[in-house]
Amino acid sequence: MLTAAGSSLVSGSSPDSNMDTPAKTVDVKVLRAFLIKSKRQEVGSVIKGMDRRLAVELASANKAELLQPEALAAAAVADLKPAPAPKAPAKKEA
Repeated sequence: MLTAAGSSLVSGSSPDSNMDTPAKTVDVKVLRAFLIKSKRQEVGSVIKGMDRRLAVELASANKAELLQPEALAAAAVADLKPAPAPKAPAKKEA
């Protein structure tokens, strides 16, 4: 049975034992409006430093988009460069 126990979206829930480490934070862009601490988050706004677990929950509900830090984005662009063309094999003489 699927439950929401330990979810960041459930008020008063306690995280699982594997989440004892300090929460990492990420930046998110709002795709569909939602409330945080009774304040409406408008579509298109960027929220900096959101708990990663909450951000993943909101992203899975298509309410937010996780934003990559600039360093990761630059590395991703560098990975998109085309690989060099392979060298043609040497011809064997008969």
